[in-house]
Amino acid sequence: TPQPGEERDGRMNAPRVPSRRLEFLDAIRAIAALAVMVAHVTELWPGGKDFVGRFGFGSAGVVAFFLVSGYIVPFSLERQNDLRKFWIGRFFRLFPLYWTMLAIVFAVAVLRPESFAFARQLRETGASVWLDNAAMLQWWTGRPSMIGLGWSLSFELGFYVFVSLL
Repeated sequence: TPQPGEERDGRMNAPRVPSRRLEFLDAIRAIAALAVMVAHVTELWPGGKDFVGRFGFGSAGVVAFFLVSGYIVPFSLERQNDLRKFWIGRFFRLFPLYWTMLAIVFAVAVLRPESFAFARQLRETGASVWLDNAAMLQWWTGRPSMIGLGWSLSFELGFYVFVSLL
C-alpha cells in the first residue's frame, strides 16, 4: 500500500483529508429514515401497520433521529459559535419544505374537506391552529397537528431552543 506522497500508477497518492462529517452518524440517520419510511408505507395496506408495528420500526427510527440530533445539534452550535447562523441554517433546513407540505394539506382540506378528519377541527378552531402549525408550535400549545408527522418537528424545534439557551 503506497503511503501519502508516494507514486502509484504514475500518480501521486494524495493524503486523505479528514471529513468534517461523522459518517457513522449519517449511517444511523439513513437506517432511521428507512425504518420510519417502512413504518409509514406499511400503513397503506391492510394488516401492514399491525405487522410492522410489532417490530416498532417507526418508534425506533424516531428515537434514533432524536439521539443523533442530541449529539449533532450541540456539536454544530459549538462548531459554528454563532447563534444567528445556527438559527438561519435550522430555519432553512426545516421550514421551507414543512410550509410547502402545510400548503398542500391546506389546499386539500379546503378542496376536499372529507379527506381530512381535522377539517372539522379547522372550522371549529379557526386560523390560530394553522398559525400554531406554521410556527411548529402545535405540540407545545396542545393544538391539533395539521400534518400528523409534524409533531416530531415541533419537538425538534423545542430542542433547538433548549440548546440555544444553554
